[in-house]
Amino acid sequence: MACRQHAAWIIPFFCYQIFDFTLNTLVAITVLVYPNSIQEYVRQLPPNFPYRDDVMSMNPTCLVLIILLFISIILTFKGYLISCVWNCYRYINGRNSSDVLVYVTSNDSTDINM
Repeated sequence: MACRQHAAWIIPFFCYQIFDFTLNTLVAITVLVYPNSIQEYVRQLPPNFPYRDDVMSMNPTCLVLIILLFISIILTFKGYLISCVWNCYRYINGRNSSDVLVYVTSNDSTDINM
């Protein structure tokens, strides 16, 4: 029912999604710029954390590529959700606007065969 046809009620959710997308993009940029920060983060995890040793033994370049692939999949999905909310907003705005095209037809045909 899309917020009971109130387009203004969708805007906070849209802003939240934009903010979330921006933060995830900043995480991806951080991973790209500081690739050693991933291994430092894994090093700080508790020793009994699952797969900690396996991740530590990976090649740093391979680890960065895997994480960037994962983040890009998430960003693609978040972009799709942003598009869905924006299209919903436009749809509700279009339904509530008074700019409706009216086609006027008239029946001005007169009989010429008199």
